Amino acid sequence: ADKDKIVAGVSRLNALKEAVSEMDRRSDVFRDLTMQHEKLKMAIKGEHHKLELSLESWNQELKALQTAITELPVIENSVSDLKAKILSFDELEARRRTIQSSITELSALMGELKAQRGKLDDSKKDIEEKLTLLSVPGAQCPLCKTELGEDKHQSIVTEYKRQLEETMRAIEAVNARGSQTKSKRQALESELATVESRLREAPEVRQKLAQAEQSLIWAKEACSKEASLREKVSLVKKQLESGDYAHELREKVFGIEQQMAHLDYDEKAHSSMREEMARLQEFESQAAALKVAEENLPADEANLKAILDLISARERSIAESEQAISGLREQLKENEKVSTELEDASHSLQRLREVSERLREEIAVLEHLLEKCSLLKVERQKKDSELERAKKDRAIYADLVTAFGKKGVQALIIENAIPEIQEEANRLLASMTDNAMQVRLETIRDKKTGGTAETLDIKISDDMGTRSYDLYSGGEAFRVNFALRIALSKLLARRAGTRLQTLIIDEGFGTQDGKGREKLVEAIDSIKDDFEKILVITHIDELKDAFPTRIEITKDASGSQINLV
Repeated sequence: ADKDKIVAGVSRLNALKEAVSEMDRRSDVFRDLTMQHEKLKMAIKGEHHKLELSLESWNQELKALQTAITELPVIENSVSDLKAKILSFDELEARRRTIQSSITELSALMGELKAQRGKLDDSKKDIEEKLTLLSVPGAQCPLCKTELGEDKHQSIVTEYKRQLEETMRAIEAVNARGSQTKSKRQALESELATVESRLREAPEVRQKLAQAEQSLIWAKEACSKEASLREKVSLVKKQLESGDYAHELREKVFGIEQQMAHLDYDEKAHSSMREEMARLQEFESQAAALKVAEENLPADEANLKAILDLISARERSIAESEQAISGLREQLKENEKVSTELEDASHSLQRLREVSERLREEIAVLEHLLEKCSLLKVERQKKDSELERAKKDRAIYADLVTAFGKKGVQALIIENAIPEIQEEANRLLASMTDNAMQVRLETIRDKKTGGTAETLDIKISDDMGTRSYDLYSGGEAFRVNFALRIALSKLLARRAGTRLQTLIIDEGFGTQDGKGREKLVEAIDSIKDDFEKILVITHIDELKDAFPTRIEITKDASGSQINLV
């Protein structure tokens, strides 16, 4: 009954081995198809994410366009008001030139009056000197040095006094006109100061007008862009809702799913077969032991028969000896010689008994060794079977090591993340450089010895072509670093399902020129909604007004002072 049970168990085990071998083959195919399926699913997810990024970008742009369109009347009013102010400034500028011309003319007139006053003062002094000379008794004519008579003397004195009075009146007239001219000039200078004070506001107003006109152009362009952008947003929404994208990838996924369905692989059935086969392994060892026992049975039976025959002969010999001893004991009384023979026979009997006992012990040892050899043979077969299973498991684990190593799932994750990082970085670079710079991330490079190798190279291109990162200036390198860091931060935050809290930019503006700083500020402003706080640390004074809130730190003899503006 045990033999029939062992034969049936071995038959079932052999059938299971064939079935498990077939299931192992299907498992390998199923695993390969599953990996391809997952890779394609992740690629479809990547396409979905690209569409989501485009949708998010266009929604933000649409929001900006709508804001610009809403502000269009306000901007138009602002432009109109600013133009009116500019017109008033133009009038003030014309008035300033008129005032300056009048002041120049008055200054020239005051110079002329001053010269006239100098001449009149000299004339007055000359007349007074002459009158002084004529006041001396017997004075001569101041001009011709001749003696003067009484009448002539009086006539000359009267004439000089008349001239002196006319000169005094002329001096008073010049003084009055000078005072009047000075007052006019002072009034004009005061008005000029007022006009120039108002004109100092003109550059700021002109700048505001330029900005407002630029905003007006942008708002008008927004009106024309809004409709087409809305169509794009609507189309992408429909694609995302209906899954109308990545058609080639979806067809490949469908084909793989069909192959997996036709493969008819059942993991639970596979596992159940393995468990049943493990339970039936003992029948294999039992069958091996049974075969060994059947092969050794004739020889063992012959050895056992020979030993039993030997024991029987020895027992007969012992019986005969005992009979002889009994006879000898009876004859002992008759003959002393018989006593000696009896003693010898007793010794022989004892030796025979010892030999018989030793043979029995040897038989037991041999039977034990024979049983142990059978067990060891079965154990060896079991170990060989386990070794075979271990080799298969090792092959499976090697595949898993490859799948979860740096060239497996990790590489796939990086490959799917790179397009998102590259797109976001290029969006920021386009904003900072007027579409002059682009970055490309490459994961495969050609080896000098032939073939390809995995890598992560950053290729940067501008108007001069593609160059190494080391050949770009400090300002250009900072823009690339800034764009890549922001893109990577957004990716990590999105993968974590959370929002970035704080962005800190320490210096970096010093390497930029004026236009580069403006573009960098615009880039920071474009990502402000992605962060809870943005802290910018700089020593450049002209950037103070670029941000709404400032923490100014000044240092004097008493220490550092913090002021929140």
